[in-house]
Amino acid sequence: MEGFVAKSNLYFELMATLFDVGLCLYLMIQRELKEGKTNRRFRYLAYVMTAATAIDVAATIVTKGELGASHFFIVLMNTLNYAQTTAVVMVFNQYLFSYIKPEKAGKLFWSLNRILLSVYGVAMVLNLFFPVVVGYDMNKKDYINGPLHLALGFGIPVFLFAYSGVIFWKNRTVFNRLQMIAISNAYVVVVVANVLQPFFGIEVMFSYGVMSIGIFVLYFAIETPDYHVMLRLSDELEVERKKAREAALVKSNLLANISHEMRTPLNAVMGFNAMILSSSEETHTRQTADEIRRVGESLLDTINAILDLSKMEAGTGTLTDEQLRKAISFRRSSTREEKTVQPFTAPDARILCVDDTPMNCRVLAGLLQKTGIRVDEAYSGKDALKYLEGHSYDLVFLDHMMPEMDGIETFYKAREIQKTCYVALTGNSGAEDIRLYQSVGFHAYLSKPLQLNPLLSLLREHLPADKVREVQG
Repeated sequence: MEGFVAKSNLYFELMATLFDVGLCLYLMIQRELKEGKTNRRFRYLAYVMTAATAIDVAATIVTKGELGASHFFIVLMNTLNYAQTTAVVMVFNQYLFSYIKPEKAGKLFWSLNRILLSVYGVAMVLNLFFPVVVGYDMNKKDYINGPLHLALGFGIPVFLFAYSGVIFWKNRTVFNRLQMIAISNAYVVVVVANVLQPFFGIEVMFSYGVMSIGIFVLYFAIETPDYHVMLRLSDELEVERKKAREAALVKSNLLANISHEMRTPLNAVMGFNAMILSSSEETHTRQTADEIRRVGESLLDTINAILDLSKMEAGTGTLTDEQLRKAISFRRSSTREEKTVQPFTAPDARILCVDDTPMNCRVLAGLLQKTGIRVDEAYSGKDALKYLEGHSYDLVFLDHMMPEMDGIETFYKAREIQKTCYVALTGNSGAEDIRLYQSVGFHAYLSKPLQLNPLLSLLREHLPADKVREVQG
């Protein structure tokens, strides 16, 4: 017996069996800890690999008649030796797919698994009585290959292993770098061991010993308790980070809505106040109106600061330098300027104000009263489309946040009806919002509350030059 073991070089696989048994005992102890799906599948893989290595050693020993075993027992051991190859591949696939959602592995694969397992079971039972896979010649003390030797002994395991390799590669993004390296190494070890073993035959038995090394690599790389504790903590941190970001986003959206609602009445106050400044000749009245303007601008700056801060906390306020440069350039038409715009009139010009709050349109019309520009008012996107179908406009102001059909949807449909200048008129004044309006295709942007100088400056830029008349004196 000892001479045969030495002759067949079974020491490697015997040592591998002992190491596998030790790993299985350790895993049995570790199962008392919190065990996940992948841990459980790996433990099953270790059990099957240990049994497979032990069966391979035992089958090699009894095949050469060292124990004087009966013909039936020898056939039984060799049948088990063939069957365990497929068993190892199937359990390895189960372990691999524990990282992947079942539907990603494909229903076809799981159906084939069941069918092949059934066929294998029937064939191996038949092989005990009829050598359909592998038999044994007691006189020659050697194997007899049956008609299904290649199909069941090698074809099915190779197919299952190759199929799982394809699924593994297609879903590689599911795995982190360490998992990819460890599982890829396991694939290489299995392939190399099984490709080289036939060249050495029974004289040097090492295939399952090498695969046992692959199991140990998997364990120390991605199945140790510390590694799984790290993964669990990482997952918990990711969940908490996601919750925090969602909470910040909810707060940002809430503040954005509050900002929009605050801008609507503020737009009216500052708009009507601007009318007083432009029409009143009384010094005291103008001084009071100017104080109202300054307080309104201070309140507007506070609203903008709170909104920008909330967006930064939610992670939605980040822009590249190039995007910020373009947004600032696009926003020039809406910035507050201290210099007074040269007065002008445009009695032949006609513009359309689209806002679901009528007061905002009245403010716009009031600010433009001295220019003589005709201002039509539409209080919904649908009404705006009707106006555009019936009239020609030099410029259209579109509010963004409107019910049923918002400003952007209205813009897309309006542009198909009439090619003119479209200006976003809205309370959304963040840099991201400005970039949105720019990318959509708006020609300009004005922020609520409206102010006279930016409004007149925009009209000078976008109204047809032949309709603008300078006011002298």
